[in-house]
Amino acid sequence: MTLIDIHAHVITTDDRYPRAPIGGTSSQWSQRRQVTWEQLRAEMDVVGMAGAAVVQASTVYGYDNSYVVDCVAMSEGRVTGVAAVDFHSPDAPQAINRWTAAGASGLRLFVAGSTMPEDDLPRIDAPSTMPAWERAAELGMSVSIQLSVAALPQVVAVARLFPDVPLILDHAGRVDLSSGPPYTDAEAVYRLADCGSVHLKVTTRNFRDAASSRGGASGMLSDLVSHFGAERVAWGSNFPASEGSLSALVDMLDEACAELTREDALDVLGRTALSLYPILGR
Repeated sequence: MTLIDIHAHVITTDDRYPRAPIGGTSSQWSQRRQVTWEQLRAEMDVVGMAGAAVVQASTVYGYDNSYVVDCVAMSEGRVTGVAAVDFHSPDAPQAINRWTAAGASGLRLFVAGSTMPEDDLPRIDAPSTMPAWERAAELGMSVSIQLSVAALPQVVAVARLFPDVPLILDHAGRVDLSSGPPYTDAEAVYRLADCGSVHLKVTTRNFRDAASSRGGASGMLSDLVSHFGAERVAWGSNFPASEGSLSALVDMLDEACAELTREDALDVLGRTALSLYPILGR
């Protein structure tokens, strides 16, 4: 079994990496739970994790991905970096080039989160974003997107314009999965199942939301897989943003996979991750 995490964060107190959170305020979790690359590596060793995609902590460092790419360099191929880029900036293509050259193999588009207002959020399909999307397509980079549920229709527009760019929805699109089957509140994300480039990143946050429902975390994950196919669903721990040791979060993943076939579980645990970040398999 190959276990790969596509949503881990790293934070350091080293002054060489100044803080400039998107939204202007650092997230609460980042003030309470700071995990360096060395600490993440130790946690990965405990659970026997083969690799991870280290996603820029946007609510800590904003668009300065220096610590992420430095961690990639220190990891000797154990992790890859997912760099946050302001797709609306006229310099976005140049920023993509810079961070790719520095070691990132994926991009993060962060337009909604705990430190950002829920109204008047920037559109991911705005004309100003097209040069960034075009550069991502040219480089064959996957793009991890965190946005509001109301903005999910914008994903369809991007998927149609750039069908070869793998799109990864953070926290399964942030839809409400707490009501249990038939998960009617998840309809907004299920409408995207026909877009073959759209992938779901199912995280600890999703498991915890669904845990108290009638279907539990395993029923929720099984339902997501039934709509998108396991080859388009990958696991992200959200460590350390989600509280708990990495080992505890992996235990939660194992429990959530209980209703999946062995082949589907292997996809969620690592094979889908390798399709999104092939560099982790080299």
